Amino acid sequence: MAITNAAHIGSKGQSCSPAGPNPAGAGECDLAALADRLTVLFPWGSLLDAVALPEPASLARLRALCKPGAEVRIVFERASRMEALESAYGEAGLAMRERQMSIEEVRALPTIWAKKLGYSGRPRQFCAFEGRVVP
Repeated sequence: MAITNAAHIGSKGQSCSPAGPNPAGAGECDLAALADRLTVLFPWGSLLDAVALPEPASLARLRALCKPGAEVRIVFERASRMEALESAYGEAGLAMRERQMSIEEVRALPTIWAKKLGYSGRPRQFCAFEGRVVP
């Protein structure tokens, strides 16, 4: 099972959003430990806060959606304070590495939002954090 842009998915009204409203986290969600792959492309709002600030509790809830060893990919516009993210991801059980993405790579992603950002005419820098869930 792959989960893409994991905010607000669940059953029976439960939220698996990394920012809540389920304060107990994804462990109580029907999707806990089911994902072989987690992809977050160009998040906004609370999901962006979870992956870019980063928020340890929210990262832990994202990790809880994944099986041990699951692939994880997070793509967003580069912010000024990126150096702390790899260690924060590691503390949440996500072994991730950052790499810069070219505008061509962004444009090739299969989302309308990628096209809007990639062809916006504004200079932008994007990054991808890629790795695995640590068992």
